[in-house]
Amino acid sequence: MMRILTPLLLCMALSGPALAEVPPPTGATILTLAGAITEGNRGPSTEEDITVLGRMGLSFETGVALDAAMLAALPQIEIATMMPDNETPATFAGPRLSAVMEMAGATGRSAFPTALDGYQVEIPWEMTETYEPILATHLDGVPLGIGDLGPIIVIFPVVDDPDLSEIFVSLQVWATFFIDVE
Repeated sequence: MMRILTPLLLCMALSGPALAEVPPPTGATILTLAGAITEGNRGPSTEEDITVLGRMGLSFETGVALDAAMLAALPQIEIATMMPDNETPATFAGPRLSAVMEMAGATGRSAFPTALDGYQVEIPWEMTETYEPILATHLDGVPLGIGDLGPIIVIFPVVDDPDLSEIFVSLQVWATFFIDVE
């Protein structure tokens, strides 16, 4: 017997599983996403707020605030590479940027990770899918601290192409605490 789906049921069937609502963090927020996202667990931020977000001019209506435990609950990926001095081996671990973007219901085409010093880069979605960078929260098994490289550093995998490696180095945002999705 063949069933005919109504347009509404067909749309629901083709859209895939619904995103789970992101609960609020129970620990200290170490990463906030805003912009073209469909989920939210925190209210607005304005430039008048007496916060790092406000002082850096990062304003939004709805955001997703994540603590270390929320990021640790996602599948953890390790990338063995070298420290920025190119002499010290290092293993970074954390969730894929794509998994965090999916958790927030990202609908944009680019991620703009921002560091505590204001450094910001654009990482196009295609690059996120192709090269699978991680949001490293650990270095050699130890959580990244604020004032070191943390709370989060964007890490791309090691590649043999020197030109691409150079691009990846420019996209490694140390001290990432905010990601704008556009």
